[in-house]
Amino acid sequence: MILSRSRLFRIVAMMTTLTGCITAGGQHGNGARWPDAGETWQAAKTAALEPGTWVPVAAAGLLTINNADERLTEWAIDHQPLFGNDADDLSNDLQKATTGLWLATGVIAPAESAGDKLARLSAGVGAVLLTGGIELSLKEAVGRERPNGKNSNSFPSGHAGRTQALATMTEYNLRAMDLSDPARIGIMATSQLLAAGTAWARVEAGKHHVNDVLIGSAIGHFIAAFVREAFFSGSAGAVALEFQSLDGGGALTVSLRH
Repeated sequence: MILSRSRLFRIVAMMTTLTGCITAGGQHGNGARWPDAGETWQAAKTAALEPGTWVPVAAAGLLTINNADERLTEWAIDHQPLFGNDADDLSNDLQKATTGLWLATGVIAPAESAGDKLARLSAGVGAVLLTGGIELSLKEAVGRERPNGKNSNSFPSGHAGRTQALATMTEYNLRAMDLSDPARIGIMATSQLLAAGTAWARVEAGKHHVNDVLIGSAIGHFIAAFVREAFFSGSAGAVALEFQSLDGGGALTVSLRH
């Protein structure tokens, strides 16, 4: 398969950002590092078993029974119970709000150094880019027609994937902050509601079927959780790289953790 220029650019940008997560030496709790094969596999299993991944997939599976996906989608478009005629615009506004909340928590959350903070933010950007790359490939491979009939890029939903990836990263940011449990839970709930609202608005706007946003959300959560677990958790046998800014240049430290 020949990659288009736009897709190649996305892949290069994604890899550059993820590499930045590692070379910055940042953390969500532990220093960022390249995982070995065993850690990569464990991170994938952990991410797959999180409710944010498997619950939407299970729900999508149930909606395939008796054509429930199509019927629920048609009902949402006809009635637009939450967002009305502004569903399309509001889906973009809610996505921006989710992004803003992730960025704010990423900046505010304490870090030992500027490199730590940079890595935290880079992890979120990397998760979004990776989610987008995977979902773009699936759109082209599946070719499901949108409910409004405009094109065949319905499955999965990019909006749902990106916002859920950011909502998941927001949760990780909040874990590093000294907040009361009610405050932390409240902000987490707000982030998740913004992501869910984005996804549902896409359905009401006729951009996606319900299953499209469910699978998109599952992909976004899985990728964000995988990035967190693979690059920021554990330490056995991991190679850690850290860049320290110095006068007239900088120092790159490479260490092997045992």
